[in-house]
Amino acid sequence: MPNHVNFYPKAGGTKADFVAIDEELCELLGKEIHPKHWVNNWYNCIAFDLACGSSFDKLRGHYARYDDPEDKEMIKIIDYLDDNYTFLAWATR
Repeated sequence: MPNHVNFYPKAGGTKADFVAIDEELCELLGKEIHPKHWVNNWYNCIAFDLACGSSFDKLRGHYARYDDPEDKEMIKIIDYLDDNYTFLAWATR
């Protein structure tokens, strides 16, 4: 079953563009935008887990278990998304 997720700015507006979110996250982390890859693979990890029914709190807890700099960056990403976006997740057949 395909799982889907959309992000919506808490400030209002329509569905957010994933590339625009990635650019915001690159700025947050001080990293350059890559033309083909998501910064810290956030879309394939965080967005996918949200699409499959996870929550920001659950993901935060997962990454907090590890003392790795990249995991700390993932928590920054989760916090940023949670502070600035709501999400809608659903599955289809």
